[in-house]
Amino acid sequence: MPLTAFGKYGSTNGFGWKLNEIVGAQIVSVPMALPIQIASRAFNTLMWSLVTTFAAIMLTIDLVLYYLIILPLHKLSIVADRVSLGQLDQAELPVRGKDEVAQLTASFNRLVVTVVKALRMLG
Repeated sequence: MPLTAFGKYGSTNGFGWKLNEIVGAQIVSVPMALPIQIASRAFNTLMWSLVTTFAAIMLTIDLVLYYLIILPLHKLSIVADRVSLGQLDQAELPVRGKDEVAQLTASFNRLVVTVVKALRMLG
């Protein structure tokens, strides 16, 4: 027995529609230019904010590393060079903080004092 609209929908719910009958078609067209433009603008804004944030973080990390590690070690290197060349009148380097660089600076200051005393005893 073929399936009819009556058999599928009953007498009240099919509105007289018959199986495989096309009653109407509707085509909906959505212009994509505006959504693509909005998405592109949002993407560009996101990328620029990420690049700016990344650059600011890198600059901050570079400055912190320079002032907390590189500059104190450079000063230690300069004093070590001078002491190795016989310039024994070097001022003691200031020890700031309690980190490893500060401990190294304190140890280096003690080393310079010991080397100066030993060289003066020999000379």
